[in-house]
Amino acid sequence: SNVLQGFTLVIFVPILVLRVLCAGAHPYWRHYGSTAALRCMFLDPYTLIDAAAMIPSGLDLIMGKDDCANFLWLSLARTIEMAGRQPQVGAGIRTFVRVFHEEKHLIITLFLFGMVLWIVFGGLYFVANHENK
Repeated sequence: SNVLQGFTLVIFVPILVLRVLCAGAHPYWRHYGSTAALRCMFLDPYTLIDAAAMIPSGLDLIMGKDDCANFLWLSLARTIEMAGRQPQVGAGIRTFVRVFHEEKHLIITLFLFGMVLWIVFGGLYFVANHENK
C-alpha cells in the first residue's frame, strides 16, 4: 500500500503544484494577476479536494507507516467535471445534475440512508470478524 501511495503521490503532487503555479494562465484566474496562484490554491474546490486527499497518504509516506486511509480516490472528483464537458459522456452527467437540482432532497436522503446502512453493516462485519486472523 505504501508503494502505491508513494507512486500516486509522485504523480499527483507535481500535477497539483504545476496547476497552482500556472493558474494565472487560466481564463478564470487570469484577472487576479500575481495572486492567481494563491487564490487558486485556497479558493478552487478541486484543488482543495486534491490537497486534502494527498495529506493522509503523504503523512503515511513520511512516517513510513500505513495508519491513514488512502483518500487519493477523491482526486477523481475533477474527472466528473471534465467528463461533463464531453458530448456523449457529458450528456449523462448533465442529466444527473439537472435531475439532482430537481430532486435534491430525495437524492440526499437516499444517499444518507445508504451511508448509514454502510456504516452499520461495516460495524457489524467488524464486530463479527475482528478476532479472525
